[in-house]
Amino acid sequence: MEAIDLLVLGLPVSALGGTRGQVEKLAEGTHEVGNGKKVVVRKVLVVAQPQGALVQYAGMALVS
Repeated sequence: MEAIDLLVLGLPVSALGGTRGQVEKLAEGTHEVGNGKKVVVRKVLVVAQPQGALVQYAGMALVS
């Protein structure tokens, strides 16, 4: 079975406060992905979407 050690998800800032815990619970655990295959998500980190964009931009600057 495939595994994801850390899955990072982004939510709109307006939805972050009320739904972060629910999204983490839904995403963590074992999921069927088709053709009899399963994947295990061990840990989930939910951040605000603008944070994800900033991290992506910073990573691009480090590569170039």
